Amino acid sequence: MTLWAIVSAFAYLAALAWSLVLWRRRLAWGTGILSALLLFTAGTQVYESTRDTRPFVIALDLGPREASGLAAGALTLFLVALLANVTSQGRQAEQRLARVYRALRARGRCNTALIRAKGEKQLLEEVCQIIVEEAGYRLAWVGFAECDEAKTVRPVVQAGCEEGYLDTLSITWADTERGRGPTGTAIRTGQPRAARHIHTDAMFAPWRAEALKRGYASSIALPLRADGQTFGALNVYSEEPDAFDAEEEQLLISLADDLAYGIVGLRARADRERVQKALRESEERFRELYDTMSSGVAVYRPKEDGSDFIFTGMNRAGLRIDNIREEQIVGRSVLEAFPSVREIGLFDVFQRVFRTGIPDHLPARLYDDGRVSHWVENYVYKLPSGEIVAIYDDVTARVEAEQKRRQQEMLLRNIISNIPSAVFWKNTESVYEGCNWAFARAAGLSNPDQVVGKTDYDMPWKREHADRLRRHDRRVIKEGSPLIRVEETLRHADSTEHIILGSRVPRRDAQGHVCGILGIHTDITDRKEAEETRAKLQEQLHHAQKLEAVGQLAGGMAHDFSNLLQVILSGTEKLRGHLGDEAACEAYGMIEQACTEATGLARSLLTFSHRLPIEKEPIQLGSLLQESTRLIRRMLPAAIEVVLETCDDSVTILADRTQMQQVLLNLAINARDAMPEGGTLRFALERAAAPPDALSSPAGQSPTPWARLTVSDTGSGIAPEIQKRIFEPFFTTKPRGQGSGLGLTIVREIVQQHRAQMELRSRQDHGTTFAFHWPCIDPSAIPKESQVPGEQVRGQGELILLAEDQRYVREIIASTLQSLGYGVLQAADGAQLLDLYRSHREDIRLLMIDADLPKRPGTACLKEIRLTDPLTPAVILTGSPDEQHDDAYDELTVILRKPFQMSDLGRLVCRLVNPRQLEESQT
Repeated sequence: MTLWAIVSAFAYLAALAWSLVLWRRRLAWGTGILSALLLFTAGTQVYESTRDTRPFVIALDLGPREASGLAAGALTLFLVALLANVTSQGRQAEQRLARVYRALRARGRCNTALIRAKGEKQLLEEVCQIIVEEAGYRLAWVGFAECDEAKTVRPVVQAGCEEGYLDTLSITWADTERGRGPTGTAIRTGQPRAARHIHTDAMFAPWRAEALKRGYASSIALPLRADGQTFGALNVYSEEPDAFDAEEEQLLISLADDLAYGIVGLRARADRERVQKALRESEERFRELYDTMSSGVAVYRPKEDGSDFIFTGMNRAGLRIDNIREEQIVGRSVLEAFPSVREIGLFDVFQRVFRTGIPDHLPARLYDDGRVSHWVENYVYKLPSGEIVAIYDDVTARVEAEQKRRQQEMLLRNIISNIPSAVFWKNTESVYEGCNWAFARAAGLSNPDQVVGKTDYDMPWKREHADRLRRHDRRVIKEGSPLIRVEETLRHADSTEHIILGSRVPRRDAQGHVCGILGIHTDITDRKEAEETRAKLQEQLHHAQKLEAVGQLAGGMAHDFSNLLQVILSGTEKLRGHLGDEAACEAYGMIEQACTEATGLARSLLTFSHRLPIEKEPIQLGSLLQESTRLIRRMLPAAIEVVLETCDDSVTILADRTQMQQVLLNLAINARDAMPEGGTLRFALERAAAPPDALSSPAGQSPTPWARLTVSDTGSGIAPEIQKRIFEPFFTTKPRGQGSGLGLTIVREIVQQHRAQMELRSRQDHGTTFAFHWPCIDPSAIPKESQVPGEQVRGQGELILLAEDQRYVREIIASTLQSLGYGVLQAADGAQLLDLYRSHREDIRLLMIDADLPKRPGTACLKEIRLTDPLTPAVILTGSPDEQHDDAYDELTVILRKPFQMSDLGRLVCRLVNPRQLEESQT
């Protein structure tokens, strides 16, 4: 056998083996080669690959061979097989090229998105979507590195097949198990990190199960960096293992860098927009300041050589100070408009400021040009535009005090300038290299140079303070970043401890290396004390807020409470005429007095919270004391004796009756609590001289008479330290649940609103005395309307439209009016009121409307009626004591507050419906 035959045989066998391999891979052309080798079929055969989308064609010209030709044919087939293998490797390269092309195209689209992006979130969402759609990856998401204690990675956006995968991650960028994955490692190191085979890569173990469920086979984490710092990562997942070659990885790194650049740019743009907005707001504030400031501001445009200055504008304060209109000065020369500016030296100041650009001050000068005469002080500035601005004030009223004020201000400035903050500087070993005088004094040094070469352990600070300062120094030196506004405690050389606010910044040499630290200590001990004072003020504010809450609660309950009192008062008044015995009449009087007291209590609370103005009327103080003590005697236990001493029943004051009764009731309750085992409560009324701090009567008028009302008890008295606080809101010495702490506060508020005066005298175990001084009035000043009226005047069938949502109140008022001879139409809400008015408009003589009706307020209904009927009188019923007049009310509209006496209602109705009949009955 020849050598060529042996080679041919081996070649044949090799071609046969390779063809079998290709056949096992189901390649058509592998099958064709195998068939040709086995059958030696003649002719040309064409075969194509079916494993991918790009056909690979092989043309073979095979035929019968002789023995010598067999070797050549086998060798030819072997070479063809080798060519097929090379072609397969080319196809793989082509596939990699396609992936790279897709990545490159994705980067291009991402750059386009970066240019178009209006916001950070929009950019991130669009980039992730492009990576998935354009580059063909299965998932893309972006996470930001948080600076919390756990160093969390927070996913912000994602695109692709996510299916809740991000909710299971719990990634950190700390050096822990969940921080050693691709994302955490990329953020921590600032370098890309890929997991090329998720099913075997150990660093992907914490997330492998969830990743494989969603078809992820490989991933890569790309750091997002800015200014040398990594602030997040772009994560890309592929469904193919080992999907990221070097060139593709480099493109993705470039894409991540572009994305980071875009994020930083968008953030910078957002910051710039905020700055521009702040600038606009600042300009608006300065314009508003110009228009509203109390000082006069005048703006002048200088001529080229500064020989004169033309007015271009003046603010409102300047026009007021100079008593001139703007059109009189704008466009005119300053010498024309104000000729005396040269005499007082202001014109010289203008020229000097114009030449040098240095602001100047003209002290107070008397300006007088025959039109205005006043002392003015000017500050003159030159604007970058070249215009001259004068800021001035009329200081006529304070010209003599100005010099003293300036001296005090200069003294204060000198004091402040001599108490600067303590400043020091050290080297990298925390050894002092220098300090200022303030620091030297704190350290007990006679000269700042003595600090050189010392450390904090050589200073008078405590050992623990020195340790803390050394730690701060080392942190600043190690990190190269400042440590700002750290609160510390230092013991000075005089052994006193001070609270300081310390700041340290690194000192750097010419090469930028840290060569030491520079520090400043600001003493904030006084500030801490001020914070304690502020805390006390906050507590007082809290008390004030509680008072406001009381006022709001009282106002909200006033309407319903007044309606209930109205039913009680009206019902008892109606029954009074049917009572025959004296005991029943006395019981009615007690009910009436209790209703009055209840109304007064609500009004006192509203007055105390400044929601209700007081309603003063002439009151005979002796009669008021007799009425009040009758009620107080029934309220107090029998062991307490109530004594009333009055000098003269004609003593008359101008006051709010219910509030005066409230004062007496509150003092009686306090006296009862101070005498648990009994005692004497004394009310004494006498005429008295004016108190020392009372206002004197005008010249030519008789002195104002005064009355002295004294309320004293024989109780336990009030301790001196308690007397300072008894008038504070909500302060009480009684057990919880037995006192609100508002009684004496209300008393003081009522007394102040009546411009009366109060004096307190008390000693422990010797009782308490409250003395009140009230200015008196002439009893003859009481108008006739306040005297007790006669019998009710009856109606003649006049029709009254009554609108009231409370059924019991509506029915009892209607019954009373009907008993007085009036016809009554009843409405329960605003809509029914308008319907009844339209139906009986011609017959209605009086409108009686509750202010707060369902469906539509009574005041709104009255406004609508007044559009077509301005002449029909109206009565507004209200249970809210703070109801005020508004534009719905006129001279034909009267406000009647609940609760009211039915007799008062009858006289009011008669006065509005038939005033002449009322006058005849009174005569």
